[in-house]
Amino acid sequence: MKVKKTGDAQTERVASQRKFCYSVCVKRFLKQTAVVLLAALVTGCSRGSEQRAVLDDERFEKIYIELLDSTQQIRAAAVDSAAHPIALRVLSRHGATVEQFRATIAYYNNDTQRWKDFFLRVIQRLEKRRSNTASQ
Repeated sequence: MKVKKTGDAQTERVASQRKFCYSVCVKRFLKQTAVVLLAALVTGCSRGSEQRAVLDDERFEKIYIELLDSTQQIRAAAVDSAAHPIALRVLSRHGATVEQFRATIAYYNNDTQRWKDFFLRVIQRLEKRRSNTASQ
């Protein structure tokens, strides 16, 4: 008589669902990142006294999350002059400049592991925020 191992099958199904959800999340983040990065690049080439220093991880994550929150507004705009004030306000709120944001993106682009770690931390922050919101 064969005994079915429902626990193993169920565990595999849950693991498969998690992988699928994770890949959907990552794809969504990548699409939104493209919009956010485009909006940041559209802000223009402001040169001058702005620092080209790379933003620290925590500040970059907070800016990124706030830009993600603003993505709907940026998409609704024509992603030109109407979108760039939104990105500038977010950067200003965090004491960052367009040049710092661009330099940070260039810094992250040099190492794919750095981006992977960044997205994992951003996902953790968003999940924590969602759970805090749900518990209130």
